[in-house]
Amino acid sequence: MAEILRNECGCRVKTERFDFHPGGFWGYLRFCVVLDLLCVMTFFMTPWLSLFFGTVSMALMISEYILYREPIDPLFAKRQGTNVTAVRPAGDAVRQRILFTGHMDAAWEATLSYHISGTFYIVHALLATSGVLLYCLWSVLALAGAGAWVDTAAKISLVFLLIWPGVLFYCNGRRTVDGANDNLTGCFLSIALMKALEECDVRLDHTEVGVVLTGAEEAGLRGAKAWAKAHREAYQDVPTFLFTIDTIHHPQFLMVNQRDMNGLVRNDRELADLFVSAADELDIPCGRGSIPMMGGSTDSAAFRQAGFRSVSVAGMDHHLEDYYHTRRDTCDRIDPEGIGNCFAVMARLLEKMDGIR
Repeated sequence: MAEILRNECGCRVKTERFDFHPGGFWGYLRFCVVLDLLCVMTFFMTPWLSLFFGTVSMALMISEYILYREPIDPLFAKRQGTNVTAVRPAGDAVRQRILFTGHMDAAWEATLSYHISGTFYIVHALLATSGVLLYCLWSVLALAGAGAWVDTAAKISLVFLLIWPGVLFYCNGRRTVDGANDNLTGCFLSIALMKALEECDVRLDHTEVGVVLTGAEEAGLRGAKAWAKAHREAYQDVPTFLFTIDTIHHPQFLMVNQRDMNGLVRNDRELADLFVSAADELDIPCGRGSIPMMGGSTDSAAFRQAGFRSVSVAGMDHHLEDYYHTRRDTCDRIDPEGIGNCFAVMARLLEKMDGIR
């Protein structure tokens, strides 16, 4: 991809390496299962210890998966990832910078989603989380002397012992999916736009336009975090705007995510409005949505947390379809209409933000 941007798109290209721990983001699940089992085993003997194990399990899940932090990453093997930054110079004095971003890495396969369904995976995750919360509640009530009924409720709740082991099958670290939709669509839409500008000899008058291709998004946004840290100061010279393009599939689901990272991070409202306005001018349907709790995150959240102005654009149904994070995410599952619509909106967006030279 870097070579295409350098040789065919007229871009200045910089490739950067960063260290990360790919096993950390999903590896926390193993710790949670052990903690959950300890939570149950200790309840009937020492409720306060049960509460401790349950609380640590929930804190670990919230930290790694909900907030995308890295509390246990150093416990896993270190690897190197790659980020690529490519920028086309402006035709005149630079007044702003627009960057389209996509992540180059693909996910490890979601085992339950592949063998059963994405809906089953979500329901299972909610049940597993509910079980831990219940035992924390039973522990608090037992410590408060609520009565024998708490022991009865805890015994009924032993049914969760059948659910927690399934957590170990959320992710198959031995199989990486093709990732045609998630997220080669975002990468190559951004590259295609740069290539079209080069082939048509188009320069934006006062805008640097470029592409950021990140690694390790599926490992917890590690690449985007590294990129933001490396470029935060250098890109304060002019207003810089990032549009994260992630999983462009169904045309009817093209949308800007106004909230990211499990709904906890607010994306840039003005950039969202600009993208929707560009779509409206082309009579292309484009909605407004949010990534729901337990729905994950895009790189835009990492950019926002680092102080950048950014918004994410997606074209997928959040009721996880059978291709999402499974081996079915192959090139034959790409939707040409969805790709074409997003490309047209991206091009119109550039026209809106800077006159064409």
